[in-house]
Amino acid sequence: MGSLAWTLTMVKSGLVYNYGMGFWGPNGHDGIWHISVINSLAKGSLQMPVFAGESIKNYHIGYDILLAVIHKITNISANNLYFQIIPPITAFLIGLLVYRFVFLWRSSRIQAFCAVFFVYFSGSFGWIATLMRGEGFGGESLFWAQQSLSTLINPPFAFSLTIIFLGLNLYISTTENDSKKENGKNAGRLRNILLILLFSVLVQIKIYAGILIIIALLTAGILEYLKNRRTVLIKKSLIIALLSVILLLPTYDFLSGGLVFKPFWFLESMVATPDRFYWSKMASALANYRLAGNFIKLFFAYGLTFFIFIIGNAGIRISAFPWI
Repeated sequence: MGSLAWTLTMVKSGLVYNYGMGFWGPNGHDGIWHISVINSLAKGSLQMPVFAGESIKNYHIGYDILLAVIHKITNISANNLYFQIIPPITAFLIGLLVYRFVFLWRSSRIQAFCAVFFVYFSGSFGWIATLMRGEGFGGESLFWAQQSLSTLINPPFAFSLTIIFLGLNLYISTTENDSKKENGKNAGRLRNILLILLFSVLVQIKIYAGILIIIALLTAGILEYLKNRRTVLIKKSLIIALLSVILLLPTYDFLSGGLVFKPFWFLESMVATPDRFYWSKMASALANYRLAGNFIKLFFAYGLTFFIFIIGNAGIRISAFPWI
């Protein structure tokens, strides 16, 4: 049911109706863009499909390459792959991998089932804010984060989740087998290589997914070193970082500053933008405290905004916080 619910946001798009080809929601822009990129890549070209003579730069094309390869092998149209075939497969795999990951991590089928339920059906508390404003039920992304039912609207993001949870499952399995000294060195080496490759390709599927994984692994590696004096995870994270940079080279201009580090942007825009949570007094406070150098008040203002951001986006998932 969860996979079906997710897929409903995609399957109607890209089909021909009596009025022509239909696209719903963001697919009217994003979907058409991805179809163009897929068809261009299928021809063996890195040219920008909407700007003649320009190559694709500062854009992650891993998902589009995958669909272009499948299109070339099977001759299935890019439209059908993008809208009707890959989305339900991705949705199913995410649920399956989340269940297995949580079960391996927590050894609890109940927690694993709850995790899958939250993945498929939970949403933000944005509807409370819109109801209080007299705007009816809405506000899915009022606190910025994209919620469960809209996951497939951003297929590269959804596919990055598949890769992340596949990698996490592999990591837990590898760690458990290493601790039990099972399956020999060759099997362990193969799992480690696969883990490194999976996390390395993330930067070409969704750039921020790759960056977050590298930071998370490096942080975990440092903690592991401080606790057990083991450097294995640090080495893995550095190898993944190196391979990620290599994989970015064909499509990323490192001199253009394509990546921007602005950690509080979501918090600031959440309270400053009318189509988000919009709390003008807090937005003014954040700006004025920063300009005045009043860092104590700024700290508490950001703290409250961050609390709203987390709770608002989590929705009913806050019920799982005690078990994290």
